[in-house]
Amino acid sequence: MKKLLLLGVAFSVMVCGAVRAADLPAPMKAPAVAPIAGYDWSGIYIGAHLGGGWTTNDISDPSLGFLGIILGVPPLQTARSTGFLGGGEAGWNYQIGRFVVGTEYDASWTDLKANNTATFATLGGFGGGTINRALGANTDWTATSTVRLGLAQGPWLFYSKAGAALAHTSYTDTWTSAGALVFSGSASQTKVGWTVGTGLEWGFMTNWSAKLEYDYIDMGSKTVPLSGTVNGVGLAAFSLVNSQAINLVKVGVNYRLMPLP
Repeated sequence: MKKLLLLGVAFSVMVCGAVRAADLPAPMKAPAVAPIAGYDWSGIYIGAHLGGGWTTNDISDPSLGFLGIILGVPPLQTARSTGFLGGGEAGWNYQIGRFVVGTEYDASWTDLKANNTATFATLGGFGGGTINRALGANTDWTATSTVRLGLAQGPWLFYSKAGAALAHTSYTDTWTSAGALVFSGSASQTKVGWTVGTGLEWGFMTNWSAKLEYDYIDMGSKTVPLSGTVNGVGLAAFSLVNSQAINLVKVGVNYRLMPLP
């Protein structure tokens, strides 16, 4: 009888414990750790840009020699211009921690039409006593191949770039006196120089980024052979020397095609 009573008490305790356990709330799970927000700049990308630029052309003509002194030709004429640009770029980035390295190739159509007009008197009254000279230097495209080094802060990338540059410029040289054409010459040249630049890029979507960039291009001092005529007669062995600097400001959008392997 005592054994039955003890078994009954034990059973009652087990049942009450089970009921209380059923009434308790389920144990809470540890909250999942949220991933750190970031942006991966690694990958191959293509893009497009628009903007504006300005150029300075310091033009001289040492090939005239003593004749230039007799004619009173200014030793240097500076032709400046501003204009629009548009083009595209392609490149790759590789991110190591916060550092980003890569290369970029871009090409821009430009509308940089620089002009300068000078009027000078000639010794001995040559050509009616005065000559008007109009020089033109029209840069219609540029291209660069650069190395980019940057520092990333999440979706922001501050970078600098440096490398080689190309620029295509067409030249005109026209002399008139008393309304009559004295000389007309022209030339076209693709020149090689160097470039440096800096910019800020913002990753506003997983594969999309927008950038603001400034580039300086120096073409150095180059000799430009002219083909022209003097009073309708062909003239050979005449050239200009142009020292050219180009400044470009670009606003662009890039799309990352694929990550690097």
